[in-house]
Amino acid sequence: MYMTLPPNDYVFLGNVTRYDVITLEKLPLRSMTRSAKGSMQAPGKNVRQKSSLNRAILDAGWSQFTNIAVDKAAEAGRQVVFVTAKYTSQTCSQCGCVDAANRCMQAVFVCVSCGYAMHADVNAAINILKRAKLSPTGRGAAPVDPTDP
Repeated sequence: MYMTLPPNDYVFLGNVTRYDVITLEKLPLRSMTRSAKGSMQAPGKNVRQKSSLNRAILDAGWSQFTNIAVDKAAEAGRQVVFVTAKYTSQTCSQCGCVDAANRCMQAVFVCVSCGYAMHADVNAAINILKRAKLSPTGRGAAPVDPTDP
């Protein structure tokens, strides 16, 4: 028996079956897309830029992506773990230093404490795995061994 799936479903099924655990950041979309208009007494700043950012965030369809990922993971018998998104991109995955200055550029992460440098997205992904109590492996993710230093 054959089943026709929309193109996005093939992508999700491929990724979901490749990994045992899927870890996602729990993003506070409502507060991320809050208006910057302010009030008559305290008008907002950069309202036009914030409006464009809000539109881009909502157009990205993060909620829809999350819903589909959770559904496909359930179909494949895989686990989805949500972690808090707070400071994942500013935390050093080596020493744990949290500092906004660690992100010297959009794609570059350099720890101001230990000097560890890597691509910012990879560093954030490692932090997300650590928050989910998982460690990166060659294929997917494996539970962290608490006795392993």
